[in-house]
Amino acid sequence: MNLGQLGFDYSNMVSCTIRRKSHLLALISFIFVASFLLILAPFLVLYIMKVPVDINGVPNAPGTPAYNEFMVTMLAIFGGLSTIFLFLGLVNLITKPHLFMIVDNNPEMDRFYYIYNRRRQQEIYLTEKFAIIYRKVYQATTKETNPSAIKEILDHYAFWRHLELTEDAVIKDKVNKTILKFKEKMSRYSTKVRRYVFSNDVNVVPVKVSESITVNTGGNTRSQAMYTYYFEDVNRKQIFEIHPEIKKTLSGI
Repeated sequence: MNLGQLGFDYSNMVSCTIRRKSHLLALISFIFVASFLLILAPFLVLYIMKVPVDINGVPNAPGTPAYNEFMVTMLAIFGGLSTIFLFLGLVNLITKPHLFMIVDNNPEMDRFYYIYNRRRQQEIYLTEKFAIIYRKVYQATTKETNPSAIKEILDHYAFWRHLELTEDAVIKDKVNKTILKFKEKMSRYSTKVRRYVFSNDVNVVPVKVSESITVNTGGNTRSQAMYTYYFEDVNRKQIFEIHPEIKKTLSGI
């Protein structure tokens, strides 16, 4: 599939700064909030309506110490858990996107990707031929030259590379956005579904892209990733610092 059909083409992107924000924590948090509220609601209704309840097989009338203690405890537990997960979800929603990747060309005009992996505490200098990975935990770098490993890293971080490989994609045009969805067969019983929402605000490429990845296995669906990418300074000079340890390794190549 040629992405030119969508009105843009990532092959025209020479350089840029990409910021990324994950929404998976918010999704999980709000699912827990809904679950705990469903448990909380019956206890709250019973408490307000002053309905007698059995506690450990013993009937307890409203107003008795055991009844009040049981109800207050249940309301406090599930109300507290709902509040905690609601707070975590809201914090995730208002958190600003983090610097994720720099795309640029070196003096020899070879394309490279400088990646910041905050979760793994890594910085990666990535090209089509090699990758230099700095791990903060070990304060050292490793070099990867295996073509299969390089391709795997590129496909993992540069999501737009997947888009060029798709033949059976479903494209939907909506107000202020374009949706692209396609499936990847992982095994006989497992399928990965990728969904991308491109903003119609385009500066060579869309300035905002939302990505969601779900895996369907035997009828069960689980979310693997939910990100929003922000493309800034497209085809402009990129100003950033390469980690000294990566610079040292590059100087020896």
